[in-house]
Amino acid sequence: MLHSLEFDLEAQGYAVCAFSRAEAAIGSPDILVADCLVVDYALPDGDGVRLIRALRQRGVHCPALIIASNPTARALLEAEAVGAPVIEKPLMGDILADRIRSALKGDQAAPNPSGPLA
Repeated sequence: MLHSLEFDLEAQGYAVCAFSRAEAAIGSPDILVADCLVVDYALPDGDGVRLIRALRQRGVHCPALIIASNPTARALLEAEAVGAPVIEKPLMGDILADRIRSALKGDQAAPNPSGPLA
């Protein structure tokens, strides 16, 4: 799914930095200039909420979206606590692109056109 999302977002004109593991994202200097985070809730080395918390502590304060299959009530509450709306899989139509555009418009800082989506 990661590669499909990466391909789709790049085809829409976004610069994308894709990570399959939370640890790689946290350690990447590229993540520091991201305009928007699209994070899967279920990661091989943790969950998306913990990743967003770690990135916030690292100074990454761009909008974040979490994608999840059948999220539990707890997962939804945790996502809300970090300010990341949950988009349920399967991702139908243009829902992800629409939510990214909406998140970027709602961001107080102007998006960096060369900054990646992570």
